[in-house]
Amino acid sequence: MACLNLPGCLKGMGFAAFKASWSRQAASLHHIHQIGEAASRQPASVRRRHRDVDWKALVKLKRGRAFREIWK
Repeated sequence: MACLNLPGCLKGMGFAAFKASWSRQAASLHHIHQIGEAASRQPASVRRRHRDVDWKALVKLKRGRAFREIWK
């Protein structure tokens, strides 16, 4: 659901407005963390079927390592 909800948090919002909205930032980070958590729990069979997905990058979202990259 996080993948579906994240765009709604940002719809119609420019970067300046996003930067000024603590609640939108918090909600977005929550959804990003959920995406990383879900990616980390996918079984090897799913990962093999979807080799085009960068699973390691998605799991990094859970740990907060990729946040700087997202905000560039």
